[in-house]
Amino acid sequence: MHDQPIVDPPRVEPAQSMTPLGSTVSTDRPCASCGFNLFGQILQREPVYKLVVARCPECGTIASLQEYPAMTGWVNRWKLLLASVWIVILLGVLVGNFGAATGLNYALVDVASENYADLLGIRYDEFTGGKANPNRYSGRWTNVDLVWARDNAPRILDEMGGVLHGTNRAFLWGWTGTAVVMFLFGVFWSTTLLGARRRTALLIPGLAIVAAGSLVIVNNAVSDWLRGSTPLWAGSIAKHVYIPYTVPMNMALMLIAAGVGVFAGRPLVRFVVQMMLPPRLRTPLGVLWTRDGLKPPKARSV
Repeated sequence: MHDQPIVDPPRVEPAQSMTPLGSTVSTDRPCASCGFNLFGQILQREPVYKLVVARCPECGTIASLQEYPAMTGWVNRWKLLLASVWIVILLGVLVGNFGAATGLNYALVDVASENYADLLGIRYDEFTGGKANPNRYSGRWTNVDLVWARDNAPRILDEMGGVLHGTNRAFLWGWTGTAVVMFLFGVFWSTTLLGARRRTALLIPGLAIVAAGSLVIVNNAVSDWLRGSTPLWAGSIAKHVYIPYTVPMNMALMLIAAGVGVFAGRPLVRFVVQMMLPPRLRTPLGVLWTRDGLKPPKARSV
């Protein structure tokens, strides 16, 4: 028996014989040679083995895209589990967004009404001759009789020049911190909700902010403190007076800050990725570019 000579397959120049298939790579797929993201590259069929391939525009390497179904039932179960965990995490962040907006509203009202609370306590202390404040606490901690407050709280607010002139200016520093927090929430939602347009993604933090502000206003109205008989701290009375005026302004600020975060979030995250990660490690995050119709980052810095 004679051995048959081994004949190499004919050499074919890919650039001359590749057959374009009319479609492109639709997922993030790094080049095996240089790591460039092949997303958007034209699919071609090479003539010898009939494999579907794509050519890397950076280094010219031919990448075979043939895959075999190696997924098992357990892999699919793990994928479902991870997807469920991710949804739970997003719901948890949504609850956190609502809680942060609620807490910030109360904190801002507390700071804004401090001057009014102090004056209210001082005026009641003067009215009682110091009997309401035997331990000499500061004005806002004075226990104020509600019968007296019903008659005098509006007059004392007018004495300060109304809500605007009576507001503690430190309230503006609180606004700065609030804007930063809501901006970061906007960036988070813009980056994680890549399947939605940014205008749609804004609905998530927007609903949390509106719900939180509405809860504070409704809770303040339902409590109806003026009809009670138990003395309250001057600070509590002042917060009840300030909530209807301050919370709507807080909500407007939060919505603006979250909106800026949503629309600036993806460009900001792309900038951070380019600054923090070496070129080869950016490929798995190419969706941050392709989602907005941009070219994925290059695997080699120029």
